[in-house]
Amino acid sequence: MTTDPHTHGLSTLCIHAGTHLDQATGGACSPIFTSTAYAFPNPAKQNIYPRYFNTPNQQVINRKLAALEKGEAALVFGSGMAAISTLLLAHLKPGEHAIFQNDLYGGSMRLISSELPRLGVQLSWGANVAEFAAALRPETRFDLRRIAVESAASLHRSGRNWLRLANATAS
Repeated sequence: MTTDPHTHGLSTLCIHAGTHLDQATGGACSPIFTSTAYAFPNPAKQNIYPRYFNTPNQQVINRKLAALEKGEAALVFGSGMAAISTLLLAHLKPGEHAIFQNDLYGGSMRLISSELPRLGVQLSWGANVAEFAAALRPETRFDLRRIAVESAASLHRSGRNWLRLANATAS
């Protein structure tokens, strides 16, 4: 069964999207793999290591989340700080600019204000959509905020190409 997120309902996607069919038993639902260590090379010649986000359990939930969100891919993390750190360090380069909401979680604020400038990333801060719009520059690559999604979406309709992350912690 294909699980195209555009043609199947939420219930079908929750059950079938990203499912790992168990070849050993023929199970139709993804088994839970309790191992945290895997032989290398394994039969598929993969180096499975939990910190590489590639264990069977992680792959299943990633595919399910991507289907539910109608996205190309997804990643799960052990904490919000792990997710934010990975995203920022993977996508921001020296000389680029990022805009952040000025009342983010304290751990995020510390990471952003202490580490990103040290890596050559330029920062701006804002409290509302108008301040975010005023802070935009040609080198803006990223923004992180908790402001209303409808209002923020208007900024992204401008045709500019940058990443936007919405923090749902306090939503």
